[in-house]
Amino acid sequence: MKTIGSLDELDAILAECDAAPDDDALRSIFARFRMDPSTWIGNGPAADPLSADYHAGQMALYERISGRSYTLNNEETPFDLETAFRRPFPYSTGSTDTAGHHLITIGQFLRCLDLPRGARILELGPGWGNLTLTLASLGYDVTAVDVEQRFCTLIRERAARLDLTITVINADFAWAGSAIEPFDAILFFECFHHAADHLALLRMLHNALKPRGRIYLGAEPILADFPVPWGLRLDGQSLWSIRKFGWMELGFNDAYFESALEATGWSGTRLDFPAPGTWVLRRSNEPLRIPAISSRLGTITGIRTEKAIVVSNAQPGYCLFGPYQALGPGNYDVAVELESEAPFSGSAIIDACIQGGSHILAFRSISAPDPCLLALSFTLLISCADLEVRLCGHTGFTATIIALLITKRSDAKVLNDGALLAR
Repeated sequence: MKTIGSLDELDAILAECDAAPDDDALRSIFARFRMDPSTWIGNGPAADPLSADYHAGQMALYERISGRSYTLNNEETPFDLETAFRRPFPYSTGSTDTAGHHLITIGQFLRCLDLPRGARILELGPGWGNLTLTLASLGYDVTAVDVEQRFCTLIRERAARLDLTITVINADFAWAGSAIEPFDAILFFECFHHAADHLALLRMLHNALKPRGRIYLGAEPILADFPVPWGLRLDGQSLWSIRKFGWMELGFNDAYFESALEATGWSGTRLDFPAPGTWVLRRSNEPLRIPAISSRLGTITGIRTEKAIVVSNAQPGYCLFGPYQALGPGNYDVAVELESEAPFSGSAIIDACIQGGSHILAFRSISAPDPCLLALSFTLLISCADLEVRLCGHTGFTATIIALLITKRSDAKVLNDGALLAR
């Protein structure tokens, strides 16, 4: 891996990219070079990553690498429309590897979408329209908004050839802030990282989403090990995109992204299955619902399926534990959600704890068949970093667990079942 130390070095290797004979060769060059973040941005921006100063620093880095000031016109994608009508990306690459990866990623993302039939969907930044057309083919009412006029024309033509109805709007992400009728869901697929001001975008999305609607982010560079809270990605492909086309190519650290969501009125859950790295956002005053299939929830006595954790006449032990969720001060309810049609019998103990299980906030003994007993209330007077909910079944306990719910109550009255965290 070559570490680029100057723009002259970068331009030299980009010339190799331009000479690549095909898509596979081009991507193999991408994998050979990068820039060292510590060289280009020192030890990391000193400013608060939520501040205007931090944003200005990242925009200055963008101008340094791209050689231009940022405008929305920089997001244009050069391609021939007539060729794209016949063979849009990824087929235009001629690469089975590139096409296979792209189509598999779309398929994985689709499996994360929990939407009613015929739901109204806003897709921001649809690009070539591959996901857009799939959603419309499934019967969803899709509105696609893209800043690139040629993408809009391409999607309209592809939809017409398939006799699909898709509302296509040539505008930037800010269109969502003026949407007249809110949507059931807002989707970003491989495009949120192009938002030059992601905080402003997150704030304006409230206007475009129905109550209890969801935002889905798929295939976005939101990473636990991203070297700065947020900023330009300095891998080979991102550098090529920034320098050659002027595209904005941002990445985000997981921890920062959660703080950005909190600052803009959202809460997010990262899904590791079936589409690794997918985020589901909800308004922060709505319950956090963590599916049983999430890697944030564990089991010892249960069997994990694609949709649930199934506990059947089990030996004593933990049927469920997790999600080690950070919470601020307040009153909370937690509940284990069961499959209503599945068998539920036996007895167990449910508790909520922090500090590696050493501090119990609330607990309760439960005995089937009343699923309402699988709920607890507690109060936090200070923040915690690792809320854990544990369901420990006795011999023969049987249940099918589909999710864990965490709700922050707005009421001031404390109605907790157990211990109060005082310090």
